[in-house]
Amino acid sequence: MGKPANNNQAESTGARADHQAGTGTPIRGLDGHYTLESPALMSEPKLQITVSETGSYKVEGPITLIDHEGEKIETREGKPFFLCRCGLSANKPFCDGAHNRQPWEHELANH
Repeated sequence: MGKPANNNQAESTGARADHQAGTGTPIRGLDGHYTLESPALMSEPKLQITVSETGSYKVEGPITLIDHEGEKIETREGKPFFLCRCGLSANKPFCDGAHNRQPWEHELANH
């Protein structure tokens, strides 16, 4: 086996490598959502994180979710999942819709 073509391929997830390298570009869609797209992953299946204007982070594509102790957090493989952005979820790190039941500061910085 040869070496990976670039350092991003050596990482366990493209999101971690992309975040560290600072190559993601936030894009605001017409629907008021923000999307972080990674040019480093264009030739691989696409990882996309969409920031809802008043809700969660929608995560789509190949990614491994790891907790603070380095343990894998199970997700539904091949299915999008939603991460809490408000801090009110009883099912962290996943969104449970608590942002709809209580007020919270949802405005994005510098936007």
